[in-house]
Amino acid sequence: MQVAPLCGRKAQATNSLPGKGLREAWWLKLQRVKKRVLFLCTGNAARSQMAEALARADHGDVLDPVSAGSRPAGFVHPLAIRAIEELQMSMDGADSKGADEFRNQSFDVVVTVCDSAAQDCPTWPGAKRIEHWPIVDPSYGPDDPATRYDRFVATRDELRRRIDELVESLAEEEPQPEKS
Repeated sequence: MQVAPLCGRKAQATNSLPGKGLREAWWLKLQRVKKRVLFLCTGNAARSQMAEALARADHGDVLDPVSAGSRPAGFVHPLAIRAIEELQMSMDGADSKGADEFRNQSFDVVVTVCDSAAQDCPTWPGAKRIEHWPIVDPSYGPDDPATRYDRFVATRDELRRRIDELVESLAEEEPQPEKS
């Protein structure tokens, strides 16, 4: 039995699987066992917010993403929202949350998306795996209106690529169904 890799957006069982029932059963199993992922940055205003939105929109069938900040800013950056909404994805309801809100929860993966959050939270109780992605804060840089938004788009695109890779690595860890 073969299952399409989860690295593509909204992966689905392939038609090469024998029997419609088996395809549906395997796909339902994947949907039931969503991987919990926490994206952490310092302020939970840009990078981790974009990561949560991208993971939910592109891989919500296999991921249950949330985001938080080690020192929450109390707002979501308008350019982060704009960069995500440019892809026709929603950030409705996004708010800057503190890491303590999730401290007692279990996660399959905790991803720190900046060096500061990695220093603030080098370990995470209940995390099966911790990854560090040192992504530069798009809020910082020349205050040039012509390039400011471009930094957010570049950050969004890097996050999207890394999330795709994360999902693929999680799929490789999944036990494969027995061949019939």
